[in-house]
Amino acid sequence: MSTSRHLGMCIAFVAVAIVLWTQRLVSAKAPVKNGVGDRLHDWSAPLHAWFLAHPCATNLTLILTSVFMPPL
Repeated sequence: MSTSRHLGMCIAFVAVAIVLWTQRLVSAKAPVKNGVGDRLHDWSAPLHAWFLAHPCATNLTLILTSVFMPPL
């Protein structure tokens, strides 16, 4: 194998190890009420509930973001 291939494999291995490590940290986090939590879920909960109650709006949002995001 070439050196660049070895380097690529090492980078991929390290990246996967970092992802697995951070996922382990996230899964072991303290509950929101007892410490640091995931505030993004707290902030987006009302929007999520609205999308659950309005499936047509959910579908339209998915379609529009799929159309306009790739060019960005």
